[in-house]
Amino acid sequence: MRRLALAVLLFAAAMVQAQSSVEGEAAQLDVVKWFNRKPTTLAKLRGKVVLIDFWATWCGPCVHAMPKVHALADEMAGERFEVILAHTRNTRTRPQPGQRVFGEVPAETVLPEFIEKRSITLPVAIVTAEDFREYAVRSIPHYVLIDKRGQIRYDGHRLPPPELIRELARK
Repeated sequence: MRRLALAVLLFAAAMVQAQSSVEGEAAQLDVVKWFNRKPTTLAKLRGKVVLIDFWATWCGPCVHAMPKVHALADEMAGERFEVILAHTRNTRTRPQPGQRVFGEVPAETVLPEFIEKRSITLPVAIVTAEDFREYAVRSIPHYVLIDKRGQIRYDGHRLPPPELIRELARK
């Protein structure tokens, strides 16, 4: 019984840590290329609440969550809120016939068609591996919510609670 209790406590501690691995001021993104918006920086977005969604085209859970992210952005339209879909520098392609290994290609060769096919209207930024390290992204999807002052207020693998976003946007 004690082992079970210890295991539950360790699991809970790991989940709490996974939800808040980055704190403080948000690091700037080193954007290689933008889709669906003119180039900008997090510094220029000060005064808005910003949700960064770290994702990749090959990530099933990331793609599955896209409609929820779009719905959240639509719900918050008119508020001081912005979403950035931060994609990895490279992406995987399906194995060629007769091969078992995924290929890797620059994201900018795949994203235009992917964005069009899935009717993605949110800003998409191709960012560097350093950005993923700065934000301690170890798996995706990964969400970071930044308040109007540029402080990280949420960091985790689930979308932040809409109530938190609304509260931050209205402050």
